[in-house]
Amino acid sequence: MNWDALAAVAELAGALVVVVTLVYVATELRGNTKALRRSAADSALAAVLDFTRDMARDKEVSQLLTQGSEDWDGLSESDRARLVYVLFRCFKVLENIHYYYSLGILDEETWAGWKSICLMYAQSQAGRFYLGARRDFFSRRFLEMIDSETSLDERIIPTKGLAQMGSERGNPESAPGAEGPAGRDA
Repeated sequence: MNWDALAAVAELAGALVVVVTLVYVATELRGNTKALRRSAADSALAAVLDFTRDMARDKEVSQLLTQGSEDWDGLSESDRARLVYVLFRCFKVLENIHYYYSLGILDEETWAGWKSICLMYAQSQAGRFYLGARRDFFSRRFLEMIDSETSLDERIIPTKGLAQMGSERGNPESAPGAEGPAGRDA
């Protein structure tokens, strides 16, 4: 055998090793992606279960969330202040789940259930007032998703602060930026 033939065989063996390595890396990457998706879904579920467990354990806070969701104006200032912390936690958990979905980590079917929960809270009186006052706490993508899924009279009501969140803010038509999502950018 001459040196040229030996070099050709070595090149072929090298190319074969590269192909095998690429197939192995692709297989590992696919497995890691599946593991990442499972981990993200588990993390999202754990966060929601923690939140709901806390609501179930604390009857007063659970009632506060229910009352604020139905009648924000009926809450005292101190109850509104307490509810703000509950809503912050709730929407941050949901924003994180939406982020996983936007990255493609959660599939469409899984996201559909989470989106329903998110919109239920966002369209409640407390959710509308809270998100209106705290738009800068959340990603634009998350807020645009909420805005795109609600009708004009259900949309987030922009406000200047939580202290002003009373019956005078209950009309979305009179709120600044009520003309559409572009007018309400944080």
